[in-house]
Amino acid sequence: MKIKTSKKIKTNINRFIVLLITASVLMPLFNINSFALDNPVVENAACAYLYNITSETLLFTKNPDAVIFPGPTVKLMTVAVIIDVLREDLDRKVTVTREMLRGVSGYNINLRRDEVITVDELLHALIVGGSNDAAAVLAITAAGSIDAFVLLMNKKAKEIGATNTWYTNPSGLHDPEMVTTIADTAKVALYINKFGIFKDIARLEYYTLNATNKSRERRIYNRNYFIATNQEYIYRSGYVNGMNAGSTPQAGYCVTATSYYKNSEYLCIVMGAERDDDYIYSYVEAAKLLSWAYTNFTYITVLSPAEVICEIPVKLSAGMDYVTLMPESGIEMFLPNDVNLKEEIILNWSLSETELIAPVSEGQVTGLLTVIYKDEVIGRINLITKSNIARSQPLYLLSLLRTFIATEYFRRTVIVIIISSVIYVLINSVVRYNKAKKRRQKRRQNN
Repeated sequence: MKIKTSKKIKTNINRFIVLLITASVLMPLFNINSFALDNPVVENAACAYLYNITSETLLFTKNPDAVIFPGPTVKLMTVAVIIDVLREDLDRKVTVTREMLRGVSGYNINLRRDEVITVDELLHALIVGGSNDAAAVLAITAAGSIDAFVLLMNKKAKEIGATNTWYTNPSGLHDPEMVTTIADTAKVALYINKFGIFKDIARLEYYTLNATNKSRERRIYNRNYFIATNQEYIYRSGYVNGMNAGSTPQAGYCVTATSYYKNSEYLCIVMGAERDDDYIYSYVEAAKLLSWAYTNFTYITVLSPAEVICEIPVKLSAGMDYVTLMPESGIEMFLPNDVNLKEEIILNWSLSETELIAPVSEGQVTGLLTVIYKDEVIGRINLITKSNIARSQPLYLLSLLRTFIATEYFRRTVIVIIISSVIYVLINSVVRYNKAKKRRQKRRQNN
């Protein structure tokens, strides 16, 4: 009885220790920081990069342009080229050759000579398991040789603006000539993040590779411990859904993680991280960065479509002599939680008319609103009228009369009438004078 009790206590103690370790690593994910604008401190990694994909906002960097060894992040470009070349040929069966396996080392899934396997299965092994033999087989399948494939990798790097990057192999195994920067790595990650096929595979905890002609069924676990728990479970995150992790002695521990939190997608990269007996600090630092973003940033309504911007006079209206102008749409921005909208957001507007003439229709565009944050224009929105305003018919008719009176035609008509009247009066006076004169002459003759 004592032995059973002792075992039970020991088991509970072990569980408690595991719980403490897990909490110490993951607590930053749930610890709300009240200083939203304080930059995070990355102590155990050479480089770091934090980006909000949804809003295209760079949140934090450490040594973004330092030249470093890419390590496992090379496979992001390998996958990008494979998808570019073979995305329409995923069901194609590939027979593994001796040439394809020559020189392969590091982590692999033990592909064998003459093994028949599909492109899709190899792609899963590469993305989920970081398999070096799958990378080699796919590279030769896509380009004919490793050297030809590397040329495609470097061409793609230039196309997407990763100009400080140079690749020499598709696996990421160390080569002193193969270099990159974390800023370039972010460009590659953002490029490949556009491919749904990659995202769907990268989020898998494991992939079951069916039996082939040379092997039994194989279960391939994700090398990203944010996702998989087969070896390290303390880093597991419910928000991270990709994309790459691993290490080499020269590049250190690296993780490229995408996550989705409160309708916002993030990219977090940590490279050149350390490891001790307790932690892999690529995950620890990435978790801290993501926690900092989750708790200190959010989408804030900078401009509401219901906000009254100004008023403009309306003439000939039946009731109102002005109409309210509002934005045609609102603006939301990914900003620090403690941003002071009244002080940091500036609204400037210009009107296309100084006044409107009734009738006025609701939604009528009358100007342009410019929204400025930190001296940068973040939006230009049409200003529209808030309501309909009817026209007063008497005022309208009076306006027509006034308008007609003010015309050149009216003035000329009046002048013609006046001159005609004067001429008529003169002629009539002459005629009457002549008639009177004749009458006087006739009377004198009769007398």
